[in-house]
Amino acid sequence: MPDIVLQNKLTELFFLFPEYIDANHRASAPYIHDMTYHFDAVQPSFVDNVIRLLTFFSYERNVTKYYDKKNLDGMLYPYQELEYPFVDTQVRTTLRDLDVVDWRIELGEDDTIIEWHGTQIPNDTVAKVYERAHTDTPDLLVHATLFSVGDAIENDGETIVFKKENVDCSLSYQTTLRGLHEWLSENRIPQRYFKYSEKHGENGVGGWMLPNNVPAAVLECNREHAQEILCKAIGDTSLDNDLWYFDADYDKVLYFEYENQSPQNEYHGYHLSQGDKGYSKVKFDLLRLIQDIPNNH
Repeated sequence: MPDIVLQNKLTELFFLFPEYIDANHRASAPYIHDMTYHFDAVQPSFVDNVIRLLTFFSYERNVTKYYDKKNLDGMLYPYQELEYPFVDTQVRTTLRDLDVVDWRIELGEDDTIIEWHGTQIPNDTVAKVYERAHTDTPDLLVHATLFSVGDAIENDGETIVFKKENVDCSLSYQTTLRGLHEWLSENRIPQRYFKYSEKHGENGVGGWMLPNNVPAAVLECNREHAQEILCKAIGDTSLDNDLWYFDADYDKVLYFEYENQSPQNEYHGYHLSQGDKGYSKVKFDLLRLIQDIPNNH
């Protein structure tokens, strides 16, 4: 049985977006990527992709998600200027519905200044993420990462280098949906825990016989393998709190049911094939964003 999760252990995710920059609008930070030359107001596919990404990670129930209002305003600026208010409303409504909040209000600004290529930047998102990720407070453990949506950061690779109090610092960040999914799978706290269920057995045996002589779905693997897959599983909170992942070792979906707000963040699970009850709830279009799955599924 895992230890009870403490409230002072946190996973935090910060989103940064590229901005539209012109004579009337300066970037919220000098490292922000200029989306001006790729902007198409008639087909706002970039905004659609942003909303799709934000919605994809809604299954991360215990991850606190932040944006930077100054940065968001810069991304939405051209839609406001060209009188496409529905785009602005759509994005801000999505953020609110998904509980993605402005860190400047939630965590508070301070007088921290970083320097990037000779330019001083006060009250900055990169500085805030670095501070949260490197906290040395004994009673607080924070795993924090930064997601550069649409290559929001003008920098080589996936690390931004800057100075803080004349000390060279660096912050790794994620740039792809698969990369962020992998980071969360390995670093989320509290982590998920697999709970063995006699109803579904283990290693393909031991499952119960349900009423009408219908066998319960069986866990084909051992508990250790199920735990490994559980850390990677995703879901759709518009349906329920269950999770799923394609288990290539068994060519089946490993389906996890949430254990109703247990303090240990537990799930029990079993394998499903086409035609099994619950299989239709699995969204393969979402799984294919993070997995290579055979076309027969």
